[in-house]
Amino acid sequence: MKIDLKIGGETIPLHFGMVALEEMQKLVTSYMGTNKYASDVVWAGYLNHCAIQAVVPDMLYADVMEILETHFFSEEKEVDSNLNEILAAFEKSKAGSRLFQAIDDLVDVVANGNEELKKKKRVVNHSTTSKKSRSGK
Repeated sequence: MKIDLKIGGETIPLHFGMVALEEMQKLVTSYMGTNKYASDVVWAGYLNHCAIQAVVPDMLYADVMEILETHFFSEEKEVDSNLNEILAAFEKSKAGSRLFQAIDDLVDVVANGNEELKKKKRVVNHSTTSKKSRSGK
């Protein structure tokens, strides 16, 4: 999915595809909040766009962070930006859908693992209690 981020008079071309998915998988492991998430989405889409166009990125991740920090901390009520549209586009893209499915799958694994640990702990505790009562302790 191709889309342009328009913010503060600048236009940053984005493309959400395989490279964006891989980049988001790396970035989401160091997740720190909504502003970081927005920066990661823009960065991943920008890298994907550059890969498809076979051009070397002329922006750094720090540049994206600075542009978005200016936006997030602007004193103006209405900042010229389509950032919400960008985030929605990523979430609807194949890359975003796959990322969120992978995250949901990991959450399920963790939840199921916690349940299994609780069951094993109950069995171990029950076994330990039974041995103590049989030995008269």
